[in-house]
Amino acid sequence: MAAAPPRSRWSWGFAPPLLYRWARAERLPATSPPGQKRLRTVEQLEAEIRRLRAENAKLLEQREVLKKSLGILSEVPPSGMPESNR
Repeated sequence: MAAAPPRSRWSWGFAPPLLYRWARAERLPATSPPGQKRLRTVEQLEAEIRRLRAENAKLLEQREVLKKSLGILSEVPPSGMPESNR
């Protein structure tokens, strides 16, 4: 049985310095200059989750209304209804 070849430093598709840059960017203090990613507090994250859940509920409701509208508009009219002259 042959041994697996050793993993090269490029086997993940990126160079190790990039990994260090990502880690450093995640550790930036909340007072970092504009344009740099800031860490958010638990309260900020919870507020965003609440906002996203409310938006998701609204979108689900809109989707259901659209489904029902499509169903109503695509029904064949009963035979007793007069046809349009257009």
